[in-house]
Amino acid sequence: MKKSGSKNSNRRSLVGVAGGATTVLIVFVLVSGFTRTGDDTLYKVGKGIDLFGSIYKELIFNYVDEIDPLELMNAGIEGMLTSLDPYTVYIDEQDKSDVDILTTGQYGGLGISVRKRNNRLIITDLLGGHPPNTRKLHIGDEIIEVDGVDVVSDPTIDIKGLLRGKPGTKVSVRVSRPGVDNPLSLEVTRRAVLLSNVSYSKVLNDSIGYIKLDRFSRRAGEDMREAIHELQKRAPLKALIVDVRNNPGGLLDASVDVSEKFLPSGSLIVSTKGRKDRFEKRFYGQEAPLVPDLPLVVLVNGRSASASEIFAGAIQDYDRGLIVGTSTYGKGLVQNIIPLSYNSSLKITTSKYYTPSGRCIQKTSRLARNGKVLKIDEAIDTTRVFPTLRLHRDMKDAGGIEPDFLQKVHEYNKFVESLKDEGYIFDFVTLSVNTGIQTDLSFDEPKIRSRFLTFIDSSLADSSNVLNRSFASLLEEAKDHGYSSTDLTSIESIRDRMNMRTRSRAEDHWGDIFHELQVEFAKQLEGQEMQLEMALPFDKQVLTAISLLQNEDRYIAGFSGDED
Repeated sequence: MKKSGSKNSNRRSLVGVAGGATTVLIVFVLVSGFTRTGDDTLYKVGKGIDLFGSIYKELIFNYVDEIDPLELMNAGIEGMLTSLDPYTVYIDEQDKSDVDILTTGQYGGLGISVRKRNNRLIITDLLGGHPPNTRKLHIGDEIIEVDGVDVVSDPTIDIKGLLRGKPGTKVSVRVSRPGVDNPLSLEVTRRAVLLSNVSYSKVLNDSIGYIKLDRFSRRAGEDMREAIHELQKRAPLKALIVDVRNNPGGLLDASVDVSEKFLPSGSLIVSTKGRKDRFEKRFYGQEAPLVPDLPLVVLVNGRSASASEIFAGAIQDYDRGLIVGTSTYGKGLVQNIIPLSYNSSLKITTSKYYTPSGRCIQKTSRLARNGKVLKIDEAIDTTRVFPTLRLHRDMKDAGGIEPDFLQKVHEYNKFVESLKDEGYIFDFVTLSVNTGIQTDLSFDEPKIRSRFLTFIDSSLADSSNVLNRSFASLLEEAKDHGYSSTDLTSIESIRDRMNMRTRSRAEDHWGDIFHELQVEFAKQLEGQEMQLEMALPFDKQVLTAISLLQNEDRYIAGFSGDED
């Protein structure tokens, strides 16, 4: 439980950082002929609705081509919101499941992650520990049709809307599977997909606990409590690492729920201020902390945002633990989700949030849309200094949460990163798993190395790979501009030399590539927990956190800035 209030009130309030609110919108219907009164805003609102309605009606009934009324309305709404900050968005009925995920951490669907790559919709993960009713679908499957709808030819298709639905209902999915000659038609039953806030927890070396917190939905505080209790059952914890890297945030309330597990009861955790007095609130922790004195490291990176930054900011401001990693995303705005008619919603930015020391960590560049810097930027002072509340360390306003200990992850060279980004690692593992070549996590490295290099060779010969497609476009453009056959041959020669160099570089960097293959095999064969299990021993930021927590002098020095 928390207490929150405005200047004159201590009543409880629910506010979502990235969703979740109980705000009620009262809509005044303004009709044509609204007359100017003492309130100029009301007059402008009435005039705007009158003009918008008239233009909308004229276009629907008189435009030269037939127009879908809903598509035109959505385009008009999108046009209005584009002039505001990027977090104020309209959520239509088809995207209601996104609201469910934000507020409850669950939705009705198939429990799969889908990524678009080279205009192909690829299943990249099976959620929830690969439950039996999603095993019909495999990681690496390319989705071709959903309930008879061709999702390949139309790039604007709403794949989420087709796949998600009421639990217990069935959906027909047609897929192309690596290693299988013909497409497969599968009937899959939708289920209630629960996205756990805590995806992984483990006792590491020297009784140091590790908790991976992926999101801040409604049960984040309870999930954190259960994870801590479970770790305490396994071993008498000497320290704890909480990992919120790549955690995009969630509910403000949930960030308070998590923070109060570590901070003294009654601590101010976050405050909000907006244009309206009703959005000026202060949120306090009320629970007795579960681990009030346990040495603590919070891992962050550039994808730790919103509620993650509230949590990390509170831990940092009270000098409760060390923040390790890289600078966070810098989202210091609060949104309310306002229910509208026809099962739709408006997610609207209503206020900024401030850490206990008074910092607003909003990164100003995040507010620009179409090159326009918004008025909300004007009050952010990036030079002001805020002392922490116990040790009085100087912290700056804006730009995200800066770590106490800057530690970049293991940086592969651009070549290995390009192999990952272009799908070579993923595709090789997918093909190996689907064809039964690799069925467990026993690795014969020489054989895998030989097969991977052969896979690289065949992929480079494929006209659809990224490099060949780029050179094909270049050759076409050169032909159109009248370049000679000698010039065209030179371009082809450069392409061939680059392909040969790719094979050579894969041999040079085999150690890093083999590690990435092991991690991907772990995910595809046994799920996310085993993927993390395989990745942690090589995770430089986790190793740094362990090193700090194993040495009391180094840990204490981290608060003074003396650690290097």
